[in-house]
Amino acid sequence: MAFFITKTVRNLVILMIILSATQQFLVWKSYTISPRKFREVSVGARGDNALAATGKFINDLKNLYPSKINSQGMWVPISAGGAQLSLSIIYASLTEYVVLFHAPAQTWGRSGLHWSNSSCTVLSGSVNRFADTGLLPTKESFVSGGNFRHGQFESALYGFGQDTVVTCYGRGVTPVSGFWLSSGYAANADILNFAKLNYLYFKSTYEHFAYELAKLFDHYKSRVMKSEL
Repeated sequence: MAFFITKTVRNLVILMIILSATQQFLVWKSYTISPRKFREVSVGARGDNALAATGKFINDLKNLYPSKINSQGMWVPISAGGAQLSLSIIYASLTEYVVLFHAPAQTWGRSGLHWSNSSCTVLSGSVNRFADTGLLPTKESFVSGGNFRHGQFESALYGFGQDTVVTCYGRGVTPVSGFWLSSGYAANADILNFAKLNYLYFKSTYEHFAYELAKLFDHYKSRVMKSEL
């Protein structure tokens, strides 16, 4: 029994050290997308027409980050905490993402817990939120152009109006959010779309990694060339 307790405590200490080190890494690492520029672009793209607002947002963001933004993002159905939405990955890495959510009809769902901080803007339509802060949570409402923040490990109930489009930019351990989406696919036995979303995420992550690796290689190659001259 004493050995079991000692081993358990040791493993918990190791886990806490890993989690703390990861959190510090997230604080100090550099990121690709500027939150300020993301907010400016998303607010500037707002409009009554969901399709037009989405297209303007993607094009304007791609002009700022031409090698990063996927302008041909595929829409994949998801069941996010019960909310029936479509998701499009515009940019993703292991620690950063830009996504679009579309609600074809009015729907409600829980946010789940995520190891990431997200800044979201309503491009078109409306969003209501009830944060899990007490017995009588306060209702928050956001319309086209409205911006709201969802902090890491926070939980809330979200309602999307019909034909609402929301874009979110987040920083954190993005693969953790996969558990939230996986539960929805498992509940609906939707294996095909689960596989499709995973493929799109890992494809975007691989492209980001390959781009950064090539940039690093070119940097050191140019330094070697200069030292030889």
